[in-house]
Amino acid sequence: MTDLPIVVLGSGDAALSILEIAERAGREVAMVVDLRGGRPTATTLGGVPMVGSLDEVKQPHRFGFLVAAGDGAGRVRIAERLRDRVVSSRLATLVAPEAHVARTAEIGPGSVIGWNCYVGPGSRVGALTLMTDAVLGHEDVLGEAVTLALGVRVAGRVGLGSRVHIGLNAAIREGVRIGEDTIVGAMSFVNSDLPSGIIAHGIPARVVRERDRDGTAFRSAPTAP
Repeated sequence: MTDLPIVVLGSGDAALSILEIAERAGREVAMVVDLRGGRPTATTLGGVPMVGSLDEVKQPHRFGFLVAAGDGAGRVRIAERLRDRVVSSRLATLVAPEAHVARTAEIGPGSVIGWNCYVGPGSRVGALTLMTDAVLGHEDVLGEAVTLALGVRVAGRVGLGSRVHIGLNAAIREGVRIGEDTIVGAMSFVNSDLPSGIIAHGIPARVVRERDRDGTAFRSAPTAP
């Protein structure tokens, strides 16, 4: 699976980043699939052929697949939508040559470890995770479809739930736990545990909103007693 040509599912900003990382890593990208429906307005993306449907990927067993969506929940939705096709058993993993992954670290299928990343010893990165210029310390555990933006720094023995998004240049103290579907704003410092389904930011990070179940609408956090 490691050396199979890649098919990128999605054509937005995340796809452009994946194309750049693949080129640096010497990995062949066979095509990009525009999942917005209908015929794509362009025939290429970043010089790679682009098609409008997975049906146009002939002999899919010859490829590894990467889901390109900047939002972790979006990556999960795409993977689930295509689970009955080819993707669930043929997710590729892409690691930039500038990244360092410790020998004892584990990277889940469908994950992209971008340039200047460090994944420390004993750390486990869940499937469909996307990170660039981010640092994981020792024995960190990331759930499925986590997103770490540029400059994120995560100390040791941190746990991040599935679909967590950590914003630009945020830092997380050692031993902290963050629940699933939580967003941490840019430039924040998280020094204590955060629950699931909230938005937090600041130094130190504080809960400012709760996320509705569908993850798209927000409401103010209840006033503390």
